[in-house]
Amino acid sequence: MTQIVDSSTGTRARHPLAPLLPEEITRACATVLTSGQVDAGARVVYCALAEPSRDRFFALDGPPAPRAALVVVYERPLRRTSMLTVSLETDTVTGCTHLEGEQPPIMMEEWVANAEAIKKDPAYQAVLAKRGVTDLDLVQIDPWPASWFGAEVDKSGRRITRAVSYRLDAKGDNAYAHPIENLVVIADRDTGEVTEIQEGEPGPVPAPVRPLRRGQPGRAARAGTLEITQPDGPGFTVKDGALAWGPWRMRVSLHPIEGLVLHEVGYADGDRLRPLMYRASMCEMVVPYGSTALNHYWKNAFDAGDVGLGKMVNSLELGCDCLGEIVYLDAAMSDENGEAHTIANAICLHEEDYGILWKHVDAMGGVSEVRRSRRLVVSTIATVGNYEYGFFWYFYLDGTIQAEIKLTGIIQTQAVQPGTRVPFANPVTPELAGPHHQHLFSYRLDMCVDGPDNRRRRPARLDRRRPSHRRHRCRPLAHGRHHALLPPRRLPGDAGRVRRLHPQALRLLRPQPRPRPRPLRRGPLPLLTLRYASPP
Repeated sequence: MTQIVDSSTGTRARHPLAPLLPEEITRACATVLTSGQVDAGARVVYCALAEPSRDRFFALDGPPAPRAALVVVYERPLRRTSMLTVSLETDTVTGCTHLEGEQPPIMMEEWVANAEAIKKDPAYQAVLAKRGVTDLDLVQIDPWPASWFGAEVDKSGRRITRAVSYRLDAKGDNAYAHPIENLVVIADRDTGEVTEIQEGEPGPVPAPVRPLRRGQPGRAARAGTLEITQPDGPGFTVKDGALAWGPWRMRVSLHPIEGLVLHEVGYADGDRLRPLMYRASMCEMVVPYGSTALNHYWKNAFDAGDVGLGKMVNSLELGCDCLGEIVYLDAAMSDENGEAHTIANAICLHEEDYGILWKHVDAMGGVSEVRRSRRLVVSTIATVGNYEYGFFWYFYLDGTIQAEIKLTGIIQTQAVQPGTRVPFANPVTPELAGPHHQHLFSYRLDMCVDGPDNRRRRPARLDRRRPSHRRHRCRPLAHGRHHALLPPRRLPGDAGRVRRLHPQALRLLRPQPRPRPRPLRRGPLPLLTLRYASPP
């Protein structure tokens, strides 16, 4: 891990990639709101760490990158989004960009305010009354991201939402069991005005189904409690976001939009720490729906960019969300007023046994050797509407890195006539169907294997015997060297001659010799045991 030292005092300064503290968020937001560069009624969309670029971070000359925060605000009277960078050392605005005509992510206060404004609209109340729904306290409204279809309302420049409705049987009921079909409300998020109500043929609201058994254990839990114990404690250390486990080193933080973010991922190869990734995250996801029904055809949510996966992260609970010898990390976020709050237990860190890593029985020598595998798990869980997304990073002792997303929660539902099927949806109950949709994820991996520039500058061995105009090929030569068949290129000042050169021909890598395998150490990782125990 990179160590940052304050040259003026000689003491260790806080790392530029360390997670933001609540007091840093409050200071940065206050600096922006009082800077005079944004409207007096500006609302804070989110505050995140202003990460230095990879080149700036790995620069060998000059002072280390200072800590800074990025504050995104929405100026509702001007319908303008602004991004401001704040120095956390001087509490001054160092950069400001006004984005005209751009929409920021949906703020938490807008979800509630939009639903309440729609409920107060007389036209909406009249539509509900036609469907036999009169108690607005038992109506849930989900104001979705509006998407864009080129309609007049989309081109108006307004910050709009397309909202769908559900009728609850009682407080705490599962709303997604009772969708009000063929009813979509288009509203202005800024003013609360309902601009349009799209209505199809009214249909019956699905009848009550088996309620959620809240707080009741599942079948597996009733069979016996699974306990995981580590008498010596966890085999990793974490301090100010810096995580060390076995051969792995990294920094862990939570971004309000992207959610779980890893920095400075490296692998200890003997006494040398080999960098692998400067930054890794699941930067965006989109959920397009394929149903042609009125309530669903427009649904196309970008759950990271539209909502913010970090802002929707759960506070995890020991024994249910995470099991074993757990270490939790809290995360600091900003509200719309610029005040910081803490999400407790936002990130879960733990180890898992992963079976046999290597085994061999030497029958002739009468020796049996076996090594157990283990992995480090870094995870968060975010709730976006009806779905829960679990984001997991796994790190193994053999150098493997794995990313996994687990989807749970409740599916989107569509009301249907009892006993009928609708296109582009799968039946769930006689009165409910699940519209077809996909979950598409985009990962951002900023690689820096063995450093930001891992190419060796050496002349290339050029093969002049077999010119190739269509393809590039590499052949192994003796002693681990390579030569390339590269397309011919006519060089200026060398008329009539064709030489097989390429812009990267002078930067071909000499393969590194493979290190001799070493047996895994048995001692450094504490014991991890699993056992079943019947409940008392």
